[in-house]
Amino acid sequence: MALVKKLSNRFGTTTEYWRIDTITLNNISQNGTATLLGYVNQKQRKAGKEPIDNRSFSWQKMDYAFPLVGVDIKDMDGKIIDHIDGLNEKNPFELAYQAIKNKKTTEIKDGREIIIPSEFSDAVDLK
Repeated sequence: MALVKKLSNRFGTTTEYWRIDTITLNNISQNGTATLLGYVNQKQRKAGKEPIDNRSFSWQKMDYAFPLVGVDIKDMDGKIIDHIDGLNEKNPFELAYQAIKNKKTTEIKDGREIIIPSEFSDAVDLK
């Protein structure tokens, strides 16, 4: 999985292939981070070239992207003997890519709150 979106860094280099390098999740405090590494293109990444850019994203309780589901542990007779909370059935990487695209930030401008969409909101999903 990856995101395709042409972005230029502060040095003027254009990156178009973005792949998650790291996801950190803390389901107890419901905080998480993800780091995207940017490559010139998919061909360069597959050739083992180094990334030339990166972006980091974080989530707190209000916008935590990795909801929990409960799993009941049953004995042979079907009686519930324990309950475990864990990530839902979706792949955490899929959830992180979607959360990166949907991430919004706010900025105060002229005394008004402005909602700014993620720079990846219109990125193409590559599977």
